[in-house]
Parts: sequence; structure tokens; C-alpha cells
Amino acid sequence: MPASRPQTETTVPDEETFAALLSRRSVRRYENRVAPEETRRSVVEFAMRVEPLVPENEFSYSVLPIVGKSEELATVMGGYGKLVSARHLVLPRIRGDSHILADFGFRVEQLVIHLTRLGLGSCWIAALGHEGEVLDRFKSPKNERIPAVVVFGYPSESKGGIGFNRSIRVALSAHRPPPHEKWVFAGRFDSPAGLTPFQEKALDALRRAPSAGNSRPWRVVLKDGEAHLALKLDTPYYRLSKGVRLGYHLLDGGIGMSNLSMALSALGKPARWTMLDNEEGLRAELGLPDNYELLARIPLPTA
Repeated sequence: MPASRPQTETTVPDEETFAALLSRRSVRRYENRVAPEETRRSVVEFAMRVEPLVPENEFSYSVLPIVGKSEELATVMGGYGKLVSARHLVLPRIRGDSHILADFGFRVEQLVIHLTRLGLGSCWIAALGHEGEVLDRFKSPKNERIPAVVVFGYPSESKGGIGFNRSIRVALSAHRPPPHEKWVFAGRFDSPAGLTPFQEKALDALRRAPSAGNSRPWRVVLKDGEAHLALKLDTPYYRLSKGVRLGYHLLDGGIGMSNLSMALSALGKPARWTMLDNEEGLRAELGLPDNYELLARIPLPTA
């Protein structure tokens, strides 16, 4: 039986959260200043409000300062850390037996959007390629996972910093989200869906979600009032980085699920995901090609 995530149904629209979902962009260059104590406290206390994808999994995080060259943080951030200049780092941890990477992405993305609401920039930094080193460096307990970290701070306002942030987004084509007809289908895969204005609005939050190498693996098939989320397994970045073997697609899947879930809640609609575990019968019914993995489904109303 597929796992289902309980969630309190939302009826009051939250315009601030929805705006944050659409405006959030990855930031690599930051100002050299520390966030005020009150702001950092809000980041720490947000842990109590993070909704799980799988409630049985254990999740926590700590907020660390970045001061000078730290061996611990260098281990976490890897070579990519040389491109990033932030003053704060979120170190999330998860432990459990079910949908760990998707659940991790689902929970941490909520924190990323909270940072956006606080006026802070952020950047996901995946650790899946060297996760063993990260776990050793932080003396993590048995069975704990740290698939990624998040750096945050105030985006650079200098001409060079603004230009650097923009150039990275352009290089990854992050400034051009794909049109809906390229990745949202009706009934069966590759049959473009005719979306209502509400559906376009909700799905806009999904297509703007961050992903490893800007892979954007999400594909949606609308059927019987639900959005069925599948992941493309052979994006150029996944092939280059051996991303599917490492689990990048599941991490990105959870991030995308989080954005769509938050969007529906912010728009005053129920947001309850059901995990599908690549169910063979449903795959055939939806016409999914072999290079896609069926992850989950969620009700998507027309208005």
C-alpha cells in the first residue's frame, strides 16, 4: 500500500509564501555580514513548523556560522564551496527507512522558502557525492543521512556580486523555466494538458523549484483530478554526475513536491501527497517511458 502523508488542510490563502515560492533564486555571492540574532532565532525555531513527508523519519538541523576557512564546512561544501561566499550554513540530518531522500528534500525546501520570506538568499549544496566524508567529519550517529546542506545570508549588492549571481543562473538556464506544455500532460505521458489558470499558477511553483544542475526532472500527468509526479532519470546533469545512482533525482523530487505542496496550501487548497513507489500498473496506465520513475500523486483542482 503506497504511503500517504497526513497534513492539515489549509483554507486561508497565504500570499507571502506563494510570492516567496515564485521569487526565490539560488544565490552564490553574499554580503560579508551576519544575519541579526532575531533572524537566526527564527531560522532555528522554524524546525517546529517543518511538515514531514514521512512522519516516521527523524529530522533535525543546526545553524552554523561560516567564519574564515573551516575544515568542517569545506568537507560539507566540497569543491562547489569555492564558488559560494555566505556567512551561515544549515546542516540538516535525517534518519529513517522510508523515502529518505525525497523526505529530506521535502522538509529542507520548506526551510529554504522560510529563508526567502525573511529576506535572505540561499543555495542548496548537495553532499551526495561525498556524503561519507561529511558524516565522518560531523561524527554522525549510525544510519543518519546528510544528503545536502544549505548556505544562506544577504545577497551581494555589489555590481560584481549581482553579475556573478545572474551569470550562474543564465549558464544553467535557471532564468527560463520550461513552458507547461513541455512537462505537464493529460491522461497519458506526451499528451499535453490544457491547464486552467489555477493549475498553471500552482504548477508554476513546481517548475521554479531548485534542482541539481538545474535538471528539472519533474513531469506531471493529470488524471482523475490528481497530479501524478514522475522523474526523468537521464537528464544531462544526471548522466554526467551519475546522479540517479547517488539519488539526486529523489532529492530533487522531494524539493519539487515541497514547492507544489506549499503552493496549494498557500492558495487555500488541501495538499496531501501519496507515495507511489513506481507502481507498475499505474506506470502502464499513464504511459510512462522506461527512463522515468513514478514518485507520488497529489490532488490538483481546476479552480
